[in-house]
Amino acid sequence: MIARYVIAAVAKNVVRKQRMACGHVVDRGLPTQRAQLDHEDLGWWITIGDVGFYLGNEEPDIKSGDAIRVIIEGVP
Repeated sequence: MIARYVIAAVAKNVVRKQRMACGHVVDRGLPTQRAQLDHEDLGWWITIGDVGFYLGNEEPDIKSGDAIRVIIEGVP
């Protein structure tokens, strides 16, 4: 028998995330000195409670505050 759990929840947050991939200083020592940061796209994420799940690169149809169902089931 394969275990299956169905959990009702609310999408706390649905966002496209980025992270800083690298950065460097431009015009070091000059009055125009500034940091240049390059970001990497991490795709769309949903937060349920305190846990985040990756949803992919396409914007999902789920929005923050939507009622959702999480299904966890074993694989034979």
